[in-house]
Amino acid sequence: MILLVIGGSGSGKSEYAEKRIMDLKKNSKEELLYIATMKALGAESLERIIRHRNLRMGKGFRTIEKSEDILSIKDDYSLSKEKHLGLIECVSNLVAGEMFKNEKITDLDLVAFKVAFEIEKLGESLKDMVIVTNNIFEDGICYDNETKNYMKALALVNKRLFELADEVIEVVVGIPVTLKKEDK
Repeated sequence: MILLVIGGSGSGKSEYAEKRIMDLKKNSKEELLYIATMKALGAESLERIIRHRNLRMGKGFRTIEKSEDILSIKDDYSLSKEKHLGLIECVSNLVAGEMFKNEKITDLDLVAFKVAFEIEKLGESLKDMVIVTNNIFEDGICYDNETKNYMKALALVNKRLFELADEVIEVVVGIPVTLKKEDK
């Protein structure tokens, strides 16, 4: 099962995603993986990373920090559907990690394809996967071309993940709103 959770900054999407993956874990023996994708680039991002680590402390997650090349987790941790559930937090960081890798800007279409493909393939090695992504498209601000290309890449990835997901939830001010739910 693939669950995509989308929302704006501070919407409660991360807390909701953690709750859902922990609910999937109840009464089962699979290991909970928390795939943290934010790369500390300064004091502010380091504070957010520390805050998220503290929030998930004691919840039974094994944290894997990976801001790019996420598919390598599959082999590095010998993942299998019988043993693992995964939470990816957050797609927007993965897109940034790939797009601005090595301080060079990578083509947005290539980045979008790579991130979506790697998440899809990683999901094939997990019993269930919850994916968190951002909705950054409604602020009405005009951005520079570099930022617009990042936003386009994220939109392409989100679109593909929406197609792959069995369920899509948008979290709005802490309230989960179902956008898609396929019965299986």
